[in-house]
Amino acid sequence: MQRHNFLKLYFLIMKANRKFGMWKAIAFLTVAISIFSCTSYEPEPLVKAQIIVNATENITESSATIVATITANQDNTDVLLRYQANGSTWKIKPFQIKLSGTSSQRITFDVSDLQPSTSYNFEVMASNAAGAETVKGTSFTTLGLVKAIIKIKAAENVKIGTASLSASVVPNQNNTTIHFEYQTVNSAWKTKTLGSSFSGTDSVKVNLDISDLQANTLYNFRVRVSNKAGEVVSDIVSFTTYAVADYDGNFYHTITIGTQTWLKENFKGTHYANGDVIAYIADQTDWANQKTGAYCYYNNNSENGKVYGGLYNWYVVTDSRGLIVGYHVPSYDEWETLRSYLGGMNVAGLKLKEIGLTHWYRTNSSVTNSSGFTALPGGARTLYFFTTITEAAMFWTSTVHAVSGQASEFDLEGGSSYFGSGGNDYVYGQSIRLVKN
Repeated sequence: MQRHNFLKLYFLIMKANRKFGMWKAIAFLTVAISIFSCTSYEPEPLVKAQIIVNATENITESSATIVATITANQDNTDVLLRYQANGSTWKIKPFQIKLSGTSSQRITFDVSDLQPSTSYNFEVMASNAAGAETVKGTSFTTLGLVKAIIKIKAAENVKIGTASLSASVVPNQNNTTIHFEYQTVNSAWKTKTLGSSFSGTDSVKVNLDISDLQANTLYNFRVRVSNKAGEVVSDIVSFTTYAVADYDGNFYHTITIGTQTWLKENFKGTHYANGDVIAYIADQTDWANQKTGAYCYYNNNSENGKVYGGLYNWYVVTDSRGLIVGYHVPSYDEWETLRSYLGGMNVAGLKLKEIGLTHWYRTNSSVTNSSGFTALPGGARTLYFFTTITEAAMFWTSTVHAVSGQASEFDLEGGSSYFGSGGNDYVYGQSIRLVKN
């Protein structure tokens, strides 16, 4: 625009010179310059930056990413983000690079000092020589903290005074602390904290071996997890420590019924209490002719022994070496004491047998096992064959039958309420339950 005006002025001066002469041309020039000097020229206007807030991404409980598109329109354009929780002061986060040019540019702000479950407002601002421009973004809310997840497991390797406790834990937060807690019924919880802290979203198996337990005692245990998301407590799992072990390391619980303390499981050992081996005999003919202590498993299947215990002839019962120190095979009178305490022969069977059909082929619907004896149907081995597993429980006494001269035994049948007694040949294989001395 200015160049055009000066060219026009130049041509006017040349024309005046030719028409009026030099001095008149100079006078004309003076007037023209005065006129042009009074003319104002407007510079091209400056343009503010343009801002478009695109999105809020990657929102977590403590962070978020703000995305915007900026067209600077001027050199040295500064951009910043300011954000606030509702009702709090603004925090400012500048973009580290100055923008220039008329092309749009995508920029991101990563904010990592947010609080969980909190609503935030934010604005993107840009300033340059043309001035400042501010665009509000849509408010967003951070996620809540995710608490730990606990899956507790049954106690393992339970023995007389020890047990292994375990659980699977998903920490979901950094610096997660895990505590194992255990108690006897109605006592205060004992707490043992694992030495390491845990993090991450993967499941971690944790365990604790404890060795300060009481024998033959019911325990509860649970797992408590704490981190910045709060505290989580697992379900409670129970277990009972054992009271005694045989020479082979098989463990047994006890139950007190009246004045007597009985083992709750059938004897499973393969040695006498002093460590001498009890003979194992599988062959039926050899079994029928055996005149010293021997044992077998029902159908010669050791898996049956794990559930029902072994089948022992009466020579094992009366052997002076015994089976577990502090316990003995009960006499007829001791069995009779138990039977009388539970109401006599006609009803005692209901209070002695395990409830349900897990092991019994059939059972009486009135079975309660109220004594806790939990009799299992281990069957027997006769002179000729195995018989009545899952149908009958047959227990030796240490007493010779007064009438038949055979060995006395007590027995339970699945569908009956009776707790009967009788006599069998010494070579029969039957279950053994021990009673405390």
